Amino acid sequence: MFLRLRFRRPSPRVAVTIVGVAALTSASAIMANAAFSQDGARPGATLDQTTPAIDDRPAYDWTAKPLADSITVASVAAANGALPFAAVLPASAGPPARIYVSDPATTPHDALQLAAAYNDPKYGVFQVFEQPNGMGESALEAWATSCNTCSHQEVATVGSTQVLILASAGHGISFSWLRNGVLRTIMGPELSLSRTEGLALVSDIVDHGG
Repeated sequence: MFLRLRFRRPSPRVAVTIVGVAALTSASAIMANAAFSQDGARPGATLDQTTPAIDDRPAYDWTAKPLADSITVASVAAANGALPFAAVLPASAGPPARIYVSDPATTPHDALQLAAAYNDPKYGVFQVFEQPNGMGESALEAWATSCNTCSHQEVATVGSTQVLILASAGHGISFSWLRNGVLRTIMGPELSLSRTEGLALVSDIVDHGG
């Protein structure tokens, strides 16, 4: 299920990755709206049990290339030489198995995105997505408007950063936040990447400016 957010030309793979997990039930939209709209809000964990997950999509393939129409680069420094923003990857994890950047030959510079794929000894399999974005938190709230596929949805707080946590069986758990015009998402299998581990990775990136 796709929500028509006003991203800057997101790649099809990123759209499937993020939007596939990032749609919430309409009941949880009220919770997300309040959490993102009120200054100083500190929402706790919220699990919507009013709507069963209904999802007939194929399971997410963690071995597939996470960013369509992309090239691989050797390091985050090399990625930052091409990207219109400063990519930040978690220092607490080992080096990613692959780093992908939108192909600059086919993607406008201000729409270039990054994806990093990990198979980490500590955190296991997970992926990091970063993309420039002109949207605000009100648009992020739109992810909480029309989903019947999520088994868990929550707004958590890391410092002053509010993080939208979504999970869907077979499609993973995601942690998404906006900062300095960049949308970042960490995503991993819901059976192996825990909420605590995901938020630790978010905190790591936020603490380093991401």
